[in-house]
Amino acid sequence: MRCLESFIHLCAIGMMDEKEVHLLAIDTDHQNGNLNRLDQLISRYIAIRTYEREQAPARKDGYFTARINYYKYNTELSQKEGLITLSDKAGIRPGTVEKELADLLFSEDVQRLDLTHGYRGQTHMGSLLIYHELIDEVKKQIDLPPKDQVGKLVRFLKELRGETDARIFITGSIFGGTGASSLPVIPKFIKDAMMLFEDPQPIDKDVEFGGTLLSSYFRFNVDDTQKKREKIIADSAFFGLNSQTALIYYHDDPAISKNFQYLYHIGWPINATNFHKEEAGKTLTGGMAQENPSHPTELLSAFAAINFFERPSIATEARGSHTKYYRSANRIDQYFDFTFGDFSDGTRETLFEARLGTLFGFAFLLNSNSFKGDLSHFLSNVNESIDGYYSSLSERDIKPLEDFLKRFAFSISDSFVPGWLFELQKSAQYDAFLFEAFAFDSSKIKTFNWGSIYKSEERKFSFQRPVKGIKLPWRKSPDYSDAFDHFKDLFVKTYKDERALLDRITNPKERILKHLYITLHKAYNFE
Repeated sequence: MRCLESFIHLCAIGMMDEKEVHLLAIDTDHQNGNLNRLDQLISRYIAIRTYEREQAPARKDGYFTARINYYKYNTELSQKEGLITLSDKAGIRPGTVEKELADLLFSEDVQRLDLTHGYRGQTHMGSLLIYHELIDEVKKQIDLPPKDQVGKLVRFLKELRGETDARIFITGSIFGGTGASSLPVIPKFIKDAMMLFEDPQPIDKDVEFGGTLLSSYFRFNVDDTQKKREKIIADSAFFGLNSQTALIYYHDDPAISKNFQYLYHIGWPINATNFHKEEAGKTLTGGMAQENPSHPTELLSAFAAINFFERPSIATEARGSHTKYYRSANRIDQYFDFTFGDFSDGTRETLFEARLGTLFGFAFLLNSNSFKGDLSHFLSNVNESIDGYYSSLSERDIKPLEDFLKRFAFSISDSFVPGWLFELQKSAQYDAFLFEAFAFDSSKIKTFNWGSIYKSEERKFSFQRPVKGIKLPWRKSPDYSDAFDHFKDLFVKTYKDERALLDRITNPKERILKHLYITLHKAYNFE
């Protein structure tokens, strides 16, 4: 789910211009904290793009430009109360042939494993269960009216019917349970499910599948008492071995070559990030408390999806062959000194640098002492200088953007709460992750000069010379108020210079985003 979260943030900064994305989330644990965080993030993203009950079409050159249609399915296992085991699901009873067969394939502990939080590293069982449960779900839902269909799984498949140039990308780790179990069988499920409709249509031969092979990158502590009681708990000590075994399978199995046109292997060869939560008092196997922080490998996975969506198609006759490409980042001892180009390809490095940093800068503006995270306060301030141009926007209209930005970067209530970008920096174990190290110093973020977050001098606000005829304030040590004064001058100038362009945007929510986009790119010298 965290790979999808990074993908949503890339859509928010504008890395999927003019694209419509159909996003399906599948999980065995409907209460999972990371899944709930993804639900909330996507809801806010769609709300930002929705005006008068209609989500805007895909746009270009701005923030939140991609149109996202969200579908979700939680397996039947996660929606029942009480203990659910493989024996229950398969109807395995002592003294039967089914029990004898199960004993050949699964240990007694695996047969009695509680499945409500997923497959706990038992991928040989998980792939079997997830495929058949998805197929069974389609059979149950396919003839129901859309309003009665649970989780929109069938609706997702219907969107795919008849598509001749669709790209389907699957994210998941290869060392854990649910994701590792699902990744190899999802292409088969989609192809088989398309034949279950009343008028079956095989998936078009030109539809391509891609996916990430995300190997071990985090760890957690295992509670020995809990492990003794529950018998089977995923143990991160084996994640490296699990990854190695899975890669052999993905390399050698002919079904993988047949079903996938592109696979992106993403690894983390330095110290694994410890996701253990001491306050939990036990090993978290799932549920609401399992809300792990974001990690750079997940951002790389999100960029792998973008690369897959935008690269040329493979000729049908060339499918099944293997061509391997390799790239890495600059490694210094036990950390990577990432650049923007390490995440995106060479043609999009500046685009990523510009769109990530400018929205990051606006998050600092919003959370500075001037506005304390209140976007309506910011709008009231700037409206005074632009003839009340955005007076039609209500607090309800802009609240989703305010909340999204707090998860994107950070928020401050009674204490500092890190968001996605701050979590990436901490997981990277490097102070100057993409930006200046002081940009991640939570003790100074309310007052420091957020016009200087970029490492490059070219991208810092200039306070000592006029910029395009604007007379700027000057101090020996500029702070947040100087940065805002510079931004506001440019915001007003953009209003005057780009008024015709802004007036053509009838949706005021899209208009303010375009206005911010132009102004922030000018402020950081991305013209």
